Amino acid sequence: MSRITSRKAVSKAAEAVWAANKYFVLACSQSAYRDIRHHLRPNERDVNAAFLRLKEIDRTYRGVPSADLPELSNALYHLLGYFKSDLLTEERQYLHTRVKEDPEEVLEKLETYTFAYDKTYLKSCRLWQRDRSFSLVPVGLKIEGELSEAYVWDWQGDYICDDN
Repeated sequence: MSRITSRKAVSKAAEAVWAANKYFVLACSQSAYRDIRHHLRPNERDVNAAFLRLKEIDRTYRGVPSADLPELSNALYHLLGYFKSDLLTEERQYLHTRVKEDPEEVLEKLETYTFAYDKTYLKSCRLWQRDRSFSLVPVGLKIEGELSEAYVWDWQGDYICDDN
């Protein structure tokens, strides 16, 4: 097993893992979302604290289906913003009204739209990728001159490791 402690590599891994998890966290707890975001600010970066808070949220909500997360509607409203230029006004308005009535329907549609409209940033979103570990890095990383595949590295706070 390789263990990398390079600040640059760990920061890139943390940012990629956060991008994959941020809407899942927002759907669980806006307070936790703000905490993690704060820990990952460039001038106040504390990747270990961010990791531990994210791990706590994952542990608490791992068994809860995405459609049943306590603050899902907040996350759905944020996600809808990614499709402003892709959806007709009527479709966006329809989805906005359905968020409170049937969040599962909106969640499914947003996942479908993510891939149909090729929203790369949202493809690894853990609201629809719940089968993967929260800490797997969803992008390739350049480590010691070599570019790895996505989902090879596992972010563990102040280091990343692989399973080799």
